[in-house]
Amino acid sequence: MNIHYKTLVDFLQKGADSVEDIEKCIQGEASPFNSPVGDAEGQKLVKRYDELNEIMCQMIQGLFLAMSERLSRMVSDHSPGGIFATK
Repeated sequence: MNIHYKTLVDFLQKGADSVEDIEKCIQGEASPFNSPVGDAEGQKLVKRYDELNEIMCQMIQGLFLAMSERLSRMVSDHSPGGIFATK
Protein backbone atom coordinates (compact mmCIF):
# COMPACT_ATOMS: atom_id res chain seq x y z
CA MET A 1 0.00 0.00 0.00
CA ASN A 2 2.87 2.40 0.73
CA ILE A 3 4.04 2.43 -2.88
CA HIS A 4 0.60 3.60 -4.02
CA TYR A 5 0.70 6.63 -1.74
CA LYS A 6 4.17 7.56 -2.96
CA THR A 7 3.19 7.04 -6.60
CA LEU A 8 0.16 9.31 -6.23
CA VAL A 9 2.07 12.02 -4.32
CA ASP A 10 4.89 11.94 -6.89
CA PHE A 11 2.38 12.23 -9.75
CA LEU A 12 0.65 15.19 -8.10
CA GLN A 13 3.94 16.96 -7.32
CA LYS A 14 5.21 16.42 -10.87
CA GLY A 15 1.97 17.85 -12.28
CA ALA A 16 2.13 20.84 -9.93
CA ASP A 17 5.55 21.70 -11.40
CA SER A 18 4.96 20.94 -15.08
CA VAL A 19 2.39 22.37 -17.47
CA GLU A 20 3.24 19.59 -19.93
CA ASP A 21 2.29 16.91 -17.39
CA ILE A 22 -0.98 18.72 -16.62
CA GLU A 23 -1.81 18.87 -20.33
CA LYS A 24 -1.16 15.12 -20.68
CA CYS A 25 -3.40 14.46 -17.69
CA ILE A 26 -6.21 16.66 -19.06
CA GLN A 27 -6.03 14.97 -22.45
CA GLY A 28 -6.16 11.52 -20.87
CA GLU A 29 -2.58 10.60 -21.79
CA ALA A 30 -1.29 10.32 -18.21
CA SER A 31 -2.57 8.98 -14.92
CA PRO A 32 -0.88 8.20 -11.62
CA PHE A 33 -1.16 4.42 -11.90
CA ASN A 34 -0.80 3.96 -15.69
CA SER A 35 -4.43 2.92 -15.91
CA PRO A 36 -6.35 3.50 -19.13
CA VAL A 37 -7.84 6.97 -19.34
CA GLY A 38 -10.11 8.52 -21.91
CA ASP A 39 -13.35 6.90 -22.92
CA ALA A 40 -15.98 8.58 -25.07
CA GLU A 41 -17.39 10.52 -22.11
CA GLY A 42 -13.91 11.68 -21.10
CA GLN A 43 -13.27 12.99 -24.59
CA LYS A 44 -16.36 15.20 -24.31
CA LEU A 45 -14.86 16.79 -21.22
CA VAL A 46 -11.67 17.85 -23.00
CA LYS A 47 -13.32 18.92 -26.25
CA ARG A 48 -12.97 22.62 -25.40
CA TYR A 49 -9.48 22.15 -23.99
CA ASP A 50 -7.80 24.64 -26.34
CA GLU A 51 -10.15 27.44 -25.29
CA LEU A 52 -9.56 26.90 -21.58
CA ASN A 53 -5.94 25.75 -21.64
CA GLU A 54 -4.12 28.49 -19.70
CA ILE A 55 -6.68 29.05 -16.95
CA MET A 56 -7.42 25.35 -16.58
CA CYS A 57 -3.74 24.41 -16.30
CA GLN A 58 -3.16 27.00 -13.58
CA MET A 59 -6.17 25.81 -11.62
CA ILE A 60 -5.22 22.16 -11.91
CA GLN A 61 -1.62 22.89 -10.95
CA GLY A 62 -2.85 24.63 -7.81
CA LEU A 63 -5.15 21.72 -7.08
CA PHE A 64 -2.39 19.14 -7.63
CA LEU A 65 -0.05 21.08 -5.32
CA ALA A 66 -2.65 21.31 -2.55
CA MET A 67 -3.58 17.64 -2.93
CA SER A 68 0.04 16.46 -2.87
CA GLU A 69 0.82 18.51 0.24
CA ARG A 70 -2.32 17.31 2.01
CA LEU A 71 -1.84 13.68 1.05
CA SER A 72 1.82 13.79 2.12
CA ARG A 73 0.77 14.97 5.57
CA MET A 74 -2.10 12.48 5.85
CA VAL A 75 -0.04 9.42 4.96
CA SER A 76 3.34 10.43 6.35
CA ASP A 77 3.42 7.34 8.59
CA HIS A 78 3.02 5.15 5.49
CA SER A 79 5.60 7.01 3.40
CA PRO A 80 9.26 5.96 3.19
CA GLY A 81 10.77 6.51 6.64
CA GLY A 82 7.37 6.43 8.36
CA ILE A 83 6.53 4.01 11.16
CA PHE A 84 4.32 1.86 8.90
CA ALA A 85 6.58 1.95 5.84
CA THR A 86 7.49 -1.44 4.41
CA LYS A 87 11.12 -2.14 3.82
